Amino acid sequence: FVVANYISPLKSILSGSSYSLISPVDFILAMLTNNNPYCFHVWYLQTLLLFVICTFLIDKFVSKSDITFNILVVLLPAFYLLFCEQWVWIFKAFFQKYMFFLVGTMIPIGMVEKNKKKLSVLGFFVVEGYVCSF
Repeated sequence: FVVANYISPLKSILSGSSYSLISPVDFILAMLTNNNPYCFHVWYLQTLLLFVICTFLIDKFVSKSDITFNILVVLLPAFYLLFCEQWVWIFKAFFQKYMFFLVGTMIPIGMVEKNKKKLSVLGFFVVEGYVCSF
């Protein structure tokens, strides 16, 4: 859109539409509040970017064997259900789906195999709590 706005005929076409040029700051604010005029349909890329940044920071500063990591994975869905109902989509999607991203990227398969019964019971209670919240 930046390049298209430097071409006079295209600029005149785009200036009267929602695809007119906006500043980078306005674009970031629009993206975070679900008002992205250019590409709302790729919301998952914004969410994925937040997943990767947070996972990098957790991997760097929190040990996978640390109880903090386990508490984080368990409490993320509860936090989403209790507090994120009225939040903008990018943050709702983050808290709603981040647990699955963490499980898939940071928990070694050996740990999953070793604790599959405990994880199954925990999963049952998470699903039960989710169903009961309706």
